Amino acid sequence: MNISKKTNVIVKTALLVSLAFVLSYFEFPILPAFPWLKLDLGAVPLLLSGFAFGPMVGVLAVGFKELLAFIFKSSTGGVGEIANFLIVGSYVLTASMIYLKGKNLKSAVTGTAVASLVLTAVAIAANIYILIPLFFKDGMEASFFRSYVTFGLPVFNLIKGAAVSLVSILLFSKVSFLIKKESGFNRKGLHSV
Repeated sequence: MNISKKTNVIVKTALLVSLAFVLSYFEFPILPAFPWLKLDLGAVPLLLSGFAFGPMVGVLAVGFKELLAFIFKSSTGGVGEIANFLIVGSYVLTASMIYLKGKNLKSAVTGTAVASLVLTAVAIAANIYILIPLFFKDGMEASFFRSYVTFGLPVFNLIKGAAVSLVSILLFSKVSFLIKKESGFNRKGLHSV
């Protein structure tokens, strides 16, 4: 990849990271029993970067977005950002790796479906091993913990995965030519579907 193409990818990824950061401010709870689980669509531009420029660029975009979140809006001392990097990073990596194999609507749908399951599994693990021990130092009541891990986390993250997947696929089919324009990539995009 020549310097012009690298610059193009860097600039477009930076724009997508910035958009993801702004979108992360628009969050809302969807499960009343667990009001701290808030849905935002900040992962959409990050997934678009993974689809357009490859899995590694997508994961780097997630890292930069979480760095911005740590600097400008963290209330967790970086713990939430690390967990979110693991969760969203696993989603973007999985979806964009599967999309890369076919570069069509079917691989995008398959990729985001599998990635939603991976996101859910990683979110459960991150909560059990990172977030709950740090934020609930005295522990959670056993029945609440069970309902959180067996109901709250899976339902929330499957909804989040489905929402991000749907919006990303709909948007990518419309804007992929703009994102990839002059990037030196000759990938068959979803816009042909």
